[in-house]
Amino acid sequence: MSCTKVKSFRFPNLWVLLMLFMVFNSNSLFSQVRISEKFVNTPLIESLDLLSKKYGVKLAYDNAAVSEVVVSVNLKRETIDGALKKLLSGAGLDVVKINDVYVLKKQPPKPVADEKVNNVVGIVRDRISGESLPYASVRVLGAQTGTSTNTDGFFSIQQGVDDSISIR
Repeated sequence: MSCTKVKSFRFPNLWVLLMLFMVFNSNSLFSQVRISEKFVNTPLIESLDLLSKKYGVKLAYDNAAVSEVVVSVNLKRETIDGALKKLLSGAGLDVVKINDVYVLKKQPPKPVADEKVNNVVGIVRDRISGESLPYASVRVLGAQTGTSTNTDGFFSIQQGVDDSISIR
C-alpha cells in the first residue's frame, strides 16, 4: 500500500510582507495631517504659504482675492479642511477640494431680501359723471411705475413700501 502525502502550500512569507506593508504605510493610509498654528493679524496670503510649505497643502487662489485679507486664528490639531474653513471664515471666500488641490474662490453674493411691495388697486372715474374710465393711464408720481385701467376702469399697480403714494 502506498501512501502519498499531499503538501499544503502556505505562504507565510506573503503574510509577513503584507503585515509589514500595512505597518509602514499606516500613517498615510489611516491618518490625516493635523495642523497646529497660531496666526495673529497675519495676512492670509502668508498663512496660506505657510500651510503649503510646512504641511504640503496644495492650494490654488487668486492673489487679488486674498491680498487684503488679514486673519487671526488659533488652529489646534485641525484637519486641512477644518483649518482652511477657520482661516477663511469672514473673509468672503469658500474652499473647494478638487482632487488633491484646495481651490479658494470668492463667495457668491448673498441674495438681496425681496423688498416688500404694496399693491395699490382702484377704479378711475370721471370727476363729473362718476362713470368709470376704461384704458386710462395711471402712474406713480416720482417713480417710473405705471399701468392702464381695464375696460371697467379698474387698475392694480405695485409699488415699494412708502408711507404714501401719489398717483395721477
